[in-house]
Amino acid sequence: MVPLRLAVRLKVFHLLAAASAAGPAATLAGGGAVPPLDAALAATLAASAGGAAAALAWLSRRYVGEVSVSRPQSTVTISTLGFWGERVDSEFPASAVIPAVSRIAPSSSSEDGGGGGAAKAAEAAAAAATASADALIAARPLLAFDVEGDRQFLVSLRFSSLCDRGAMLRLLSGEGV
Repeated sequence: MVPLRLAVRLKVFHLLAAASAAGPAATLAGGGAVPPLDAALAATLAASAGGAAAALAWLSRRYVGEVSVSRPQSTVTISTLGFWGERVDSEFPASAVIPAVSRIAPSSSSEDGGGGGAAKAAEAAAAAATASADALIAARPLLAFDVEGDRQFLVSLRFSSLCDRGAMLRLLSGEGV
């Protein structure tokens, strides 16, 4: 998150690069002649700087730095970065989080009539969910999830430290908090 915050805060350089087109534009406005190569380079630099700033702004509003869950209120607080790199906390009801995956754990439809079968099936389902979640995390460095009525967020589970792994996986799989 720190490298992204630094890149977002360096938008001043993007503005300076875009401002480099002011010289040729002023010359043209004053009736002067600007060599075509200089005009093309200034326009390209300004457009590139604007595009990079827009892309960083889009990414910073969606890349999740921290997710916290409040169980009594059943709310989720998602922390992202603002336009200039400041922390922005957005709070949503947990029910508004649209699952990242339809289902992490495979359903167990087979039941044996023996004693303790339900407990064994639950343990097997939990182990399968953990293995499936690990495979999902390994396969996707960025996992996208939507919040109803807001935007899509990107979270990196592979490179993050998870305080409550189970709660995060339940949230992203749609099982609630």
